[in-house]
Amino acid sequence: LMYEYLSGGEHPAENFDRLWGRYPQWSEVYNGYVDSIEDKPAESSNLHRVGLGWSVEPTKKLEMLTSYSLLFADDNYAKGTATGLSDSGCFRGQVGSWLLKYTINEHVKGHLLGEVFGPGDFYTDARNDVATFLRFEIVFSW
Repeated sequence: LMYEYLSGGEHPAENFDRLWGRYPQWSEVYNGYVDSIEDKPAESSNLHRVGLGWSVEPTKKLEMLTSYSLLFADDNYAKGTATGLSDSGCFRGQVGSWLLKYTINEHVKGHLLGEVFGPGDFYTDARNDVATFLRFEIVFSW
């Protein structure tokens, strides 16, 4: 189970500052793409995230991780502006992610990441499309 709150609002100087944590922490599709509608990419603020995650390791070389989060805004401070936020509503949406990690050998590892974001009533119809993200990665290390 997880809960996260990032403060912030209409005054960027008051937003939560993660210092060097600008890289997406919990979602590739939301942090960096969806949250850039309001501010700089990967600088989410004005956010409550409630979710759950689960992982399983069926073999020594294979691990699967999945998570589901519900996202809420603390305040709809920019309602009705050109940013794409609705006149009412604080439900940002939901994010589902699935990560499959596989260790080929001690020098080669890979993973497949898939995420889906379903927007809520926080966004206008012009910004109310489902977003998806898919990445395959192979890492060589010595």
